[in-house]
Amino acid sequence: SGGVTTFYETRSTIGSSLIERADARAHEVETTSIDRLLAGRDVNGLVVKLNIEGAEHRALRGMEKTALRVDAASILVEVNPPLLAAGGTDVDAMFAALRAQGFQISYIDLPTQKPVPFPDPLRKGHLLVSRNAAP
Repeated sequence: SGGVTTFYETRSTIGSSLIERADARAHEVETTSIDRLLAGRDVNGLVVKLNIEGAEHRALRGMEKTALRVDAASILVEVNPPLLAAGGTDVDAMFAALRAQGFQISYIDLPTQKPVPFPDPLRKGHLLVSRNAAP
């Protein structure tokens, strides 16, 4: 949803995030959500890429209504378990919320760009989260 939050900017900008970091400068920024941006619009599908340094669960919550009303949705998500924990959630909670919305979750091997079994323990990587239209 819309509002204001604190964004923590690191020197290199790699790693800048909504998650507080000791070496970062804090800035107040306006926020919105996909649900808010697309409310009342006719949308048939959704394609999203998220690499937001541990705040992925916030973005996913902000697109729940839209994701449920579209025919198909695909979301490429970077997953980083320690950053998710710093952001107040964990992989299991994020997976449970996505599966409750009917999403399939695959771990993507970066060199081959193909789904592979989930590593145990789960390490930083990329997920393909998708739900196709019902036949």
